[in-house]
Amino acid sequence: MSGWFIKGITDESTRCDVCGKMELKRVVHLVTGDGDELYAGTTCAARKVGVKAADMNRAVKSYMTRLEIARCDFPDYFRRTFNMSVEQFIRSAPVNREVAERIYRRYMAAEGFTV
Repeated sequence: MSGWFIKGITDESTRCDVCGKMELKRVVHLVTGDGDELYAGTTCAARKVGVKAADMNRAVKSYMTRLEIARCDFPDYFRRTFNMSVEQFIRSAPVNREVAERIYRRYMAAEGFTV
């Protein structure tokens, strides 16, 4: 088995798969090169990845900030690209909701996030 890597921060789980703690504020989604997945609190995730807990906490906060910025920037990106707001695009045809969602996923992936 190879080492653990951070895939992202998630709200899909509030439980640490390593120590069993529940109701966690932040859960780190870890993966291995082999495809194994694990949800861990920041302290346990730091141990798995091999960094200090303080460094993991800083990385998590940085990730959350970058994620929020990317989410906030998407409407501007969309308007610059399509010369209309996301809402106008969706209202113009029902199928456009799915198209807008795909564009959002591609945008977030380009920003380094999985949605």
